[in-house]
Amino acid sequence: MLLLGAVGGLLTPSWQRPRLPTDRGFGALPQPRPVPEPSGAERIRREEVRVPVAGTTLAATVVTPDGPGPDRRPAVVFVHGGGPATREGLVHQAEQMARSGIVAVVYDKRRVGYSALHRNYRQLADDALAMVRLLRARPDVDPDRVGLWGISEGGWVVPLAASRSPEVGFAILVAAPTMSPNTQLAWAADDGLRRQGAPHGARRLVSRALVMGDLDYVNHDARPALAGMRQPVLGLYPAADRAVPPAESAGILADVLEGAGNRAYTIRFFPGADHGMRVNGKLAPGYLATMAWWIKGLPGTGNPPPGARVSGSAPEQAYAAEPAPPVPWYGTGPALVAVFGLIGAGYLAGPAASAVRRWRGRRGPPAPSRVRRRQRAMTAAGVGTAVGLNVAIGALVTLAFTGGPGWASQAVWLSVRLAGVGTAALAAAAGVAAVGAVRDGWRPDGTAVVSLTGAFGATGLVLLLGAYWDLFAPRW
Repeated sequence: MLLLGAVGGLLTPSWQRPRLPTDRGFGALPQPRPVPEPSGAERIRREEVRVPVAGTTLAATVVTPDGPGPDRRPAVVFVHGGGPATREGLVHQAEQMARSGIVAVVYDKRRVGYSALHRNYRQLADDALAMVRLLRARPDVDPDRVGLWGISEGGWVVPLAASRSPEVGFAILVAAPTMSPNTQLAWAADDGLRRQGAPHGARRLVSRALVMGDLDYVNHDARPALAGMRQPVLGLYPAADRAVPPAESAGILADVLEGAGNRAYTIRFFPGADHGMRVNGKLAPGYLATMAWWIKGLPGTGNPPPGARVSGSAPEQAYAAEPAPPVPWYGTGPALVAVFGLIGAGYLAGPAASAVRRWRGRRGPPAPSRVRRRQRAMTAAGVGTAVGLNVAIGALVTLAFTGGPGWASQAVWLSVRLAGVGTAALAAAAGVAAVGAVRDGWRPDGTAVVSLTGAFGATGLVLLLGAYWDLFAPRW
């Protein structure tokens, strides 16, 4: 086992998430100036439209105040977070903006050209700009006060759109990651498992599982687009975010804007709020009011004094966000699929050779019973470990992002490690039995040689896989 653990140390890229340095977090922050809650007195009206964009057409809903007011009003486009989404998920916030005197549009996220494996953020930015043009063309909208709101993944999309078009009058970023998707996902997974008390090895496993696929968007660099924004920016962060590192995301946003000479930014942290900006299932107190007050007060609200740019509850982030290390070629998805294919072929080699021999009507001397028994036990354990490893990877990744009881990750990790140790022990026993039988005079024929070679080769690959995934590492 020590040898397998040492092999795993050589095969596995190192990765350790450090604690967040003090200078990268936020200490005590001033409280923001209270702003009036939206009265909700204005009546609203909904209009259903369809907007042509590259490769498809998006259904959208424009929500407008339906009452007395200025001839032209400010307006905002709501940009979705990650995953497929329809406008109904954001229509409540759009209606609240309309009740505050702000025209808003929500739209169905594109499905053409967007999936878990492929995401083109520039294309999503083009979709958002199409909605900006839709609002700017309306007679009830002030074209100079049309802006973008983006949450989570929308925090990568909105800066791209805003930095490319002077038609965007302002930008609101909610729970916006300002590092790469790779870094954000690695932090979220590690943070989720830490909070569940997951073993160190399980967290390392998940960090590698997240980057073994060759996804085209995980290394997106958000900083150039942030630096290209010249509009007023409002950054709203949930202090208790578990999907995006709130302290570092907000810190990067402020640092990049300052470095680019854009000091028209405001950052607010909301206590107890989760990634969806909710506290106990409801939108965080003051969140909608802050947005409405800031939009309607532009350009004045976009230029706060330096001491008032960042305020609210100190963000809850203990560990730094670091990208998961790139995996070696043998840890990529295609390589692992090939290894599992070889394992299957190895275990099937013996039965296939026996079937061919029977088809040809040939019979050979059977292997000693102790060899057959131990080979079958080794094969069963190897297959169980290979299957269990796949199940464990899926279960731990799911636990990392959806949560679970503290014992769940411990149980998954214990089970798969015991399977690996059991396979190694049974492989040693099978090897001892085969060598002993040969010493006692057994001369395996061609079928037996194929069977033993395939079974031991497949089990060796299973053990190497287990070593790569830290099943034999001395640290729990």
